[in-house]
Amino acid sequence: MKELATLATTGGSLRIKKKVVLAIICENREKILLQLRDFKERISHPGEWSLFGGSMKSNEFPDEAVSRELKEELDFPTGHLVYFREYLYEEEEAQIHVFSCCTSLRHERLNLKEGLEFGFFCFDEIMSGKLFSERLQSKYPVTNLAVRIISDFFSKTDIKR
Repeated sequence: MKELATLATTGGSLRIKKKVVLAIICENREKILLQLRDFKERISHPGEWSLFGGSMKSNEFPDEAVSRELKEELDFPTGHLVYFREYLYEEEEAQIHVFSCCTSLRHERLNLKEGLEFGFFCFDEIMSGKLFSERLQSKYPVTNLAVRIISDFFSKTDIKR
């Protein structure tokens, strides 16, 4: 895995080709909501578990983009999102804005509109690198990016491991 670095640390000459927003959604301060991405070659990380989010539009601020993406992908009410941090993801030449929120929203109230499946997983499950899909009855990898961001998040918050 290529190292992720915060943009707060200067140096290098990486050219940013896209701006992305991601959301860490915690259930009852214990589990993280992940999406099993579609098996479409045109998207990044097809067939892998990742955080919800997507590309920013040219005229959007990060908070607007994450709200739009969560509405488009999940019908998720985004009233309590908090900015977590910013990453520079060299592999895709992307600047990534990460938000977080904790919810007690029931699974039945979520409406998956993009991806194959969603699920709430605990820290140790995510760190194992592979998660089970109830729908497809098989294990699929977690993106290295999601593992790194979630690891950072758990190390800097009081969320239970």
